[in-house]
Amino acid sequence: GINGDDPSFQKQSSLEMSPLTGNWRMVWTTASDVLVLGANPLVSVGAIYQFISPPTITNVIDFLPRYQNFLPPSLVPNSMARAEVTTRAYSRPSYQNR
Repeated sequence: GINGDDPSFQKQSSLEMSPLTGNWRMVWTTASDVLVLGANPLVSVGAIYQFISPPTITNVIDFLPRYQNFLPPSLVPNSMARAEVTTRAYSRPSYQNR
């Protein structure tokens, strides 16, 4: 098991042991920087994901052309654009509880 006596365990920071590690899909938000994406007249927002692997977090946003919703699938090939933004973050020793 993992315990404080294991040297590999002691080398990991609290950020690297985050319970948020994994792949997540956003299902709801009040974040204005995300909500404004839906105001674009040319594309609608599809799925939004976060891939968390400390110290890296990658946000992935799928965009779909709006015209695709108004035409039969037989006339328009399914298309999608994907935006990815990767960020690195490290815990600060003076803020251990955050």
